[in-house]
Amino acid sequence: MENNFIEEEVVNRMSRYQFSIIHLQDEDLPADFGNYLRQGRFKNILLHGLRKIVKCKLLLRNHPKKSNKIGSGWKEFCTAHGFDQSIDLVFEVDQMKNNQNVKVLTYCNL
Repeated sequence: MENNFIEEEVVNRMSRYQFSIIHLQDEDLPADFGNYLRQGRFKNILLHGLRKIVKCKLLLRNHPKKSNKIGSGWKEFCTAHGFDQSIDLVFEVDQMKNNQNVKVLTYCNL
């Protein structure tokens, strides 16, 4: 039987971590994704979509209440990809190292 998998692709997929789905109408990011971003001490992230890569400012607050949001650049990213309020998104990052590159995937619940 022929092996249809390329070893490098399997390893690449295994080293990825997908964070919780967010709904565009929600302003806050999932807590686990916010914690990942806090650990990296990032001020900005690069959102990688199918059509465009957009640099976005992070708004990570601790006081008076902990919150995790994406600021400037978020609307540009959503507009460039035609995202509207009803779509769900998944953020995918490399779990082996903290970096500012975040792949954004659409989520379809069939």
